[in-house]
Amino acid sequence: MSTETVEVDQDNIVDQSIIAVVEEPAPAAVATPQADPTPEPPKAPKEDPKIAAIEDLAEAVDPRTIRRDQRVAGLPDSGYENFDRTYTQRRLSSFPRLEFIRVVSKSINDIVSSDDTSMAQFAADLNEGLGLESAEVLVRLFSRLAMNAPETIAEVLMISLGVPNHEKAIVADIWSQPEGDEKGRGGLSDTDMEEMLETFIDQNAGAINDFFRKTLPGLLSRTQNLINANQK
Repeated sequence: MSTETVEVDQDNIVDQSIIAVVEEPAPAAVATPQADPTPEPPKAPKEDPKIAAIEDLAEAVDPRTIRRDQRVAGLPDSGYENFDRTYTQRRLSSFPRLEFIRVVSKSINDIVSSDDTSMAQFAADLNEGLGLESAEVLVRLFSRLAMNAPETIAEVLMISLGVPNHEKAIVADIWSQPEGDEKGRGGLSDTDMEEMLETFIDQNAGAINDFFRKTLPGLLSRTQNLINANQK
């Protein structure tokens, strides 16, 4: 039996132990943007300029903040030349408001009790006015009082100005004087009276609403019943 010798090419032998398995590199990971853990605060809504203007106006006309100064000074050689006061109109508090109601109620009672046609028309106008806003009724009331009871207007203005009782007669006399050369000296000017009435209405229209809705209708009704009873 013959033995065949096989030559092995040593250069072609590959040591399996050193074969490195080369794997295809994995694709690079794409970074995913992470949400900011701190959320953004909600954006404040844009301020509506119209609403802001309305709010500013409402604050501006708050009756508690309305003020008006009025000077009262006597004319030279009038006996009141040394009297010089400045009063401030403010919204009526409880007791001055009751005084206002007393003064106006008495004046209205006198007017509607009169047989004068214009007085009866005044009462009718007030009755029609009860369906209006209180400020409108006040305007109507003051217009009629100015024609039929001007002394009541003076009393109302002094209540509004907070004139002390011991100075009211002096103020009334000074307002009856001719107008002076200086503002507030001498008689009350038309402009000052109109501005004071407007300020009074702005300050108190809401506060005395009950007077027109409750007190006044009852007063007119009672007065009319008395008139009817006396005519029988």
